[in-house]
Amino acid sequence: DIIITETLKQEGYAREFVNKVQSIRKDNGFELTDKVEVFVSENETIQESFMKFKDYICAEILAEKLVFVPDLQQGTQIEVNDATLKVNVIKK
Repeated sequence: DIIITETLKQEGYAREFVNKVQSIRKDNGFELTDKVEVFVSENETIQESFMKFKDYICAEILAEKLVFVPDLQQGTQIEVNDATLKVNVIKK
């Protein structure tokens, strides 16, 4: 089946986000076992999928917290399938 359902699309957003956050963790010199808190700028396009796959995302990136904020001042700008976000990953 080659039809991309909405669920598959949302899962793709979640997987791409995990990949980007893992790169941020690596660039910041975090250890593989370091727990983090992740703050993400609000974005209607992907926020629903992140909430749907929140448990998966948090488990993969070892996040104790995944929070969406309206105006994120600090962080790294990333793109997740055409959506531009700002993400701040903080070591616990």
